[in-house]
Amino acid sequence: MLRVNVASSSQSPPITPHPLHALLDQLLLSVRSSSNKYHVELPQILSDGGGAGEVEENMMWFTLNHEKVGRTEWLDRMERREYV
Repeated sequence: MLRVNVASSSQSPPITPHPLHALLDQLLLSVRSSSNKYHVELPQILSDGGGAGEVEENMMWFTLNHEKVGRTEWLDRMERREYV
């Protein structure tokens, strides 16, 4: 991220996307994909007691086991963070 150069000028140029935007689009989920993740995939992993054992899943289990909120509240909060 530090290596991406953005040209700056004193004039107010038209708004152009940041150079990282194209790279990040490959990583970001669409609204539909994100909704599916939090309303279908993660609840299924929780009910099955495990999934593919990916890094994201391991972090999910860690936070779920160490936070003092219920699963529904936790999933809602995680979904909100995905959009921000």
